[in-house]
Amino acid sequence: MTNKFKYLSLSIFALVIVAFAACTPAATPEVAPSPANEAATPEATPGAVDATEEEATGTDGGVVRFAWSAGPVRPNVILRRCGPGGIVRDLHWGRLYSIAHDGSVVPSLATGHSVSDDGLVYTVYLREGVLWHDGHPFTSADVVFFHEYAPLAREASIDTFTPPPSDFTVRAIDDHTVEFTLEAPNPFFSWQHQFVEYMVLPKHIWQDIDPAQWDYITDLDILGVGIGPFRLVELRMDEFARFERFDDYWGGKPYLEGFVFQFVPDMTARITAFESGQLDHFIGIPRTFYESHGNNPNFGFEFLPSGHMTLVLINHNDERIGELAVRQALSYVMDRDSMRMGAEGFAAPMLSAITSSDIFHNANAADPSAFVYSVERAIEVLEEAGWMPGADGIRERDGMRLEFEILANQTPNFEMIGVLSMHSARQAGIELNVRFVDAALWSERVFAEQDFEMAFNGMIMGPTPAGYRGMYTTGAHSTFVSDEVAALFYQVDFATSDAEIQALMDEIQYIVTRERAALWLFEGVQGISWTNGLNVDNAGISGLYERWNHVHRMFFE
Repeated sequence: MTNKFKYLSLSIFALVIVAFAACTPAATPEVAPSPANEAATPEATPGAVDATEEEATGTDGGVVRFAWSAGPVRPNVILRRCGPGGIVRDLHWGRLYSIAHDGSVVPSLATGHSVSDDGLVYTVYLREGVLWHDGHPFTSADVVFFHEYAPLAREASIDTFTPPPSDFTVRAIDDHTVEFTLEAPNPFFSWQHQFVEYMVLPKHIWQDIDPAQWDYITDLDILGVGIGPFRLVELRMDEFARFERFDDYWGGKPYLEGFVFQFVPDMTARITAFESGQLDHFIGIPRTFYESHGNNPNFGFEFLPSGHMTLVLINHNDERIGELAVRQALSYVMDRDSMRMGAEGFAAPMLSAITSSDIFHNANAADPSAFVYSVERAIEVLEEAGWMPGADGIRERDGMRLEFEILANQTPNFEMIGVLSMHSARQAGIELNVRFVDAALWSERVFAEQDFEMAFNGMIMGPTPAGYRGMYTTGAHSTFVSDEVAALFYQVDFATSDAEIQALMDEIQYIVTRERAALWLFEGVQGISWTNGLNVDNAGISGLYERWNHVHRMFFE
């Protein structure tokens, strides 16, 4: 029987510091943050064509071999956005709009859309001549059907798939025009709902499928009918999935003949297979692989923002943490550069309260002091606030001690972060004790009961500000209370232009970083590698959710 929790002992600090000193890793490749004011809600005109549809010259033939850490939990992987499901969606399925490599939104199954003056009606114009893999034409009936069927499937399913929200209605105007009517204006509707995040389903295939069987469909006559550049033709659970190209893909015949996804749980085995040429493409390479192969001309590399941030949640209901000086001191003792370099995989500095891959990120709007490491400044703000060292060196005031418990899941990153934060905090006269608990207890105490002082966490909140509302206003993910921030989020809901939203989000980013709503540590970077013979220049790889937006343009040279 394993213990449900354990404490991280400061006694292992010296061992870890020795380990850090013994190896000097190569510098992590820099990932440029998204420029502010450049991401926009798609508002292409009817008939508009994605500029990326220009033909790219490639060589016909070849099968890409790819490995993933685990196979699908259940056969139906068609609508999962992360892990193998995220990649399957871009091979086999399609969206109305896609997120391009630079973070912009480009038309896909849609050619454009218009919005009514009151912001309540979105009219979407669908691409004509698009075929499902069985040759049946794609029409507005498929878009409408998805929004009717998906909620039923979610209610009857144990899958992690989240259906579109129900705060709008959808109807077909004609075969290639769909109208969405919202209950209230939502400037991010086209991002966070069906336009970008959700797929479409072939009505003629799924209309007779019981929603309760959603997760358990194995028939490739059903699962194999998609709309993307490659078609699922074979799936063996925990072994592999095989895809063949769809010659009649609307974006043009793919260069590659197909893909084979092998499910290989062991990282060492995946690396060995990649090094020996048994695999052609690798998403999620470890730092050690780049350190040893980064200059090898046989491999290509790319590093993209993943949208994932690692941070410390703090309970603002705690009397001590409710004091800004204490929150500032806790922020100052976080040695972010050492944490980032010690993290598994790749990481980039966190420069604002939202990640660089998310819409309206603006590092220039944030309070820069929220990302500074300085034990000296921590000591200064605490002493100015009257927190003085006690007999054991831990600061005290009015019968209270600066001693805190940090809840964490048992992961190598959190173990490393815990060691570093405990050491630097102790230098400033703050005692941090990291308590490792299982995921269920962590979620219960932090989110359900809010019975915690501090907690390590990692999450993807974007790409729109909608997710951050719960993070930086009182809700399931936060104990931070600010009437000013709540009012700004309310104004965001009724903003009518990207510039207006950006200005509001800039204010939000400044306030929550100034007030230390949380302690931001670093954001994740997706490391991608491929064999030198594979040309991915026009494939449109995006780190967020492992998307391939133009995978039909990948080819072997």
